[in-house]
Amino acid sequence: MGYRYSKKISLPIQNIAASARLIAKGDFNQKVKVETGDELQDLGHAFNSMTERLSSTIGELENEHLKIRSVLSSISEGLVAVDNENRIMLINYSGRDLLGITESEVHSKQLECLIGNPVLREAVGKILEEGNLGLREVVLEEPEHMVLKFSYDKIHSDSGMREMIGKIMVVRDITEMRKLEKMRTDFVANVSHELKTPLTSISGFVETLKGGAVNDDKVRDRFLDIIEMESSRLSRLLDDLLVLSNIETSQIGMGRKSEIKVKKTVIEVFEMVEKAADGKSIELESEIPDDLPNLYGNGDWFKQMLLNLVDNAVKYTPENGSVGVSAYRLDSDVFIKVKDNGMGISQEDVSRLFERFYRVDKARSRDIGGTGLGLAIVKHIVLAFGGDIKVRSDEGKGSEFIVRIPIDRARASDSTL
Repeated sequence: MGYRYSKKISLPIQNIAASARLIAKGDFNQKVKVETGDELQDLGHAFNSMTERLSSTIGELENEHLKIRSVLSSISEGLVAVDNENRIMLINYSGRDLLGITESEVHSKQLECLIGNPVLREAVGKILEEGNLGLREVVLEEPEHMVLKFSYDKIHSDSGMREMIGKIMVVRDITEMRKLEKMRTDFVANVSHELKTPLTSISGFVETLKGGAVNDDKVRDRFLDIIEMESSRLSRLLDDLLVLSNIETSQIGMGRKSEIKVKKTVIEVFEMVEKAADGKSIELESEIPDDLPNLYGNGDWFKQMLLNLVDNAVKYTPENGSVGVSAYRLDSDVFIKVKDNGMGISQEDVSRLFERFYRVDKARSRDIGGTGLGLAIVKHIVLAFGGDIKVRSDEGKGSEFIVRIPIDRARASDSTL
């Protein structure tokens, strides 16, 4: 009787203990069934209730953890949190990429030990030594040029003591932003220089005329011709700046869209440059198939692009040369080539050809009325059409500009607006 009674008591306790061990291993679906009608049955019910609440709480924590991980993973900035010993408590994927951390398991490891770049490692070490909120920019040259901006602060506990438990850093890649800032600064400087040059010339000749040179008919007429030439140059520069600004601000919508007949546009462009070409005995040639598909987009921009390319070819081709425009379809793209047998371009200059105000031959470009913006305008128009442009050139043998424009891209994007 004693054995049976002790077994009746010990068996439910053993069941509860076994279930507790499984719960400790992470199995929260355990239920104990105790029907003794005494305190053990109450204990079993309390145990089951505790298991349900624990399972629910663990599930909620896992969901919150998943949400936090998803949010951190989607942030483009790097986020790194370390404890007071500089051991990693949290780091997202962007933080790994920006700091160059390749190890898969980084939790509780020293942050500095995981950074391979010595310049970056030294900079992060100094940040971790900082006592308060701060900002720091780090410029890296290897393996590629990169500018990282760090913002960092202390992490405090939620207790009333506000004890410091670590430090958090936000890392941003501002390379492109700094590049754009430099481009803007260079652009302003170049515009100022380009505007100042003709204005200074005009101002100087006006002052000379007012000083008495106006009474000399020959000198007066020569000075007035120069003033007129500089005024025209200034006007062309302002016109190109307005065109470039208009293209950049309207690039998404492209302004007015219509069917573009490539062959018809080439004929119109040839008519516009015919006088300049005849003056140098340059032959204008075109090879445009009649069945070439029409393009769709801003017709004025397309004509401006083609005009700039052909006009440049005429300007930089010597007398008795030739300038040709050809076009063909390949798959879903139309390719347009503008080729000349002029002076050609060095490979060093080709890489910078589409920069604003960049000139291969600065003195000659100004002599023939170039503003340094023509090819920059071409590039922006091509990009607005969803295409690209390439250059093939040999010094002394001529140049070939190849423009690729998708046939249906502009129409498809327009239909979705």
